[in-house]
Amino acid sequence: MDSPNPTLESAEKRRLVEGATTALGLEPRLLRLLSAVHEAGHAIVAHTVGLSVTGAAVTSYELIGLGGDHIALDYSAYGNRIPLPSLLAMRVGGFQASFLWMEGRGIDGTTEPYQEVLNGLAGGDLNWCADACRNLLPHAHAQDTIEIAGRILLYRWRSTLRLAYDLAKAGSMGESTLRPYLEADPLQALKAMDSYQTWRKETAAHWTAATQQGDTR
Repeated sequence: MDSPNPTLESAEKRRLVEGATTALGLEPRLLRLLSAVHEAGHAIVAHTVGLSVTGAAVTSYELIGLGGDHIALDYSAYGNRIPLPSLLAMRVGGFQASFLWMEGRGIDGTTEPYQEVLNGLAGGDLNWCADACRNLLPHAHAQDTIEIAGRILLYRWRSTLRLAYDLAKAGSMGESTLRPYLEADPLQALKAMDSYQTWRKETAAHWTAATQQGDTR
């Protein structure tokens, strides 16, 4: 769910994307798949934490990380006021999915140069998380949701990969097309939802009542 990283000019970001094929050892079609995995991670975690996902898209290889890759959310059920931990978990879900996918290829994405490249491609998410915590709940950090986002993805990894591979082929999906992927493997989805709700109760004091108002894209 990336937007252009304000700290990088488009030309610089494009060089980062081009360099990613070398740094990550991925040919262009697999870099596009990695971007789809990232967006699928957002979508699966968003659905698990109770957010309504209405669309998803990945752009061409040349434009990956420049703002074309995204998921769309419907906030109307919340009156545009969404619990901060739900939003952070959804944001973190993108690059956690990237790390898990790289791990499946025998690459530790938390080591250099892989982490630098993955973080660069997810710069919009990282910046949003930092700004949200700084403005709404200074003692909180996106890292606080890494464990639960990863746990959700592990429960629902088969659904995440299924969505990612088909999204990479299709380029974009609307709400009706996404629904079967988000609702697949209901037993695993239920386990993930139960795990999230338990985590929310256990960490309630940490989050207090902080919420984010408005569109997060």
